[in-house]
Amino acid sequence: MAQTVKITATVAGADVGPFTIRETDASGTIVATGVTRTQLVNGYDVVVADGVTSAYIVVTSGACTGTNATATFSVTPIPIPIPIPVPQPVPVASPVAPQPVPVPTVVPQPVPAPVAPIPIPVPQPTAPVPVACYNCGGGTISLNTSDTNYGQYPQDDVCSTSDSSGTITWGVATRPNRFNVRSGGSNIDYTTGWKGFANYPGPWGTSLNTPINGTDSFTFSNTTGRNVQVEYGGADPSNPTSDNATWSIACASPTPQPVPQPVPQPVPAPTAVTCNTYDVTNDGCGGQSGDDQFTYTRCDGASVTNTVPCGDSIGVCVQGNNITVGADLTEVQGGTCT
Repeated sequence: MAQTVKITATVAGADVGPFTIRETDASGTIVATGVTRTQLVNGYDVVVADGVTSAYIVVTSGACTGTNATATFSVTPIPIPIPIPVPQPVPVASPVAPQPVPVPTVVPQPVPAPVAPIPIPVPQPTAPVPVACYNCGGGTISLNTSDTNYGQYPQDDVCSTSDSSGTITWGVATRPNRFNVRSGGSNIDYTTGWKGFANYPGPWGTSLNTPINGTDSFTFSNTTGRNVQVEYGGADPSNPTSDNATWSIACASPTPQPVPQPVPQPVPAPTAVTCNTYDVTNDGCGGQSGDDQFTYTRCDGASVTNTVPCGDSIGVCVQGNNITVGADLTEVQGGTCT
């Protein structure tokens, strides 16, 4: 047994189609292929097995390949046969009034619910992804082309916040290249000139034989419009090959800052020391230990202890008044000394 359903799409892009319709889902039985957009918008009849309640519609080619939608619907009831009674022959001998023939009762069948229209998504344009600029220390940029004529690679923008000075490291692999560091949009702040090897004529002249890699310093003249543009020379006519080139920019080394030097402080002039003469006399003569001794600071700063015998006197030069005498001694200050 089978049932027929009508599938109608209310939205479908002009470039969508054709469609394939399967039972239930993407792995279900295919019930229609090559269905056009017009047929689906006008309503398309498909035959599916009894009990199936959905259909899977998918775009099989064009800009929207793989776009899909699922339509659901009610199961169509299976008609149930109703037996019609057969009249029995009436015996002739006993005529019976004719019996009315029963009229079969018709059971009303439910009307299937209408299938909801399936919106077909319209592809939306993808917003362009902004291209990030190159900052110093951003790694190596590799370029290649199979174009055998002279040309220029698309410029790589350098961030305006990158160091104003730096070094560019470049490399040439197969054909001559020229590396140009620019700012302000078109000002060439530095160029390597043509680098590499060529035994045939080109923008470099009749031939070329220069280093194939190197590192050079440069300084941008503007903070805006910074970029690196690499040119590639034409291929050798007798042996054409693709072009390959690499470059990278390193940040400038920071300028060493001077180390602040200590400011010499003036040394204060030594304070003048006044020295005085003292006469120390032992006029007590008590004879107790230590009573006949005195201690003083000499004018040169040294500390000295002396003993004065009974009845004797000693003269000394004392720094300031730094003198201490025992109980038997008497000191008398005189004039200044050195």
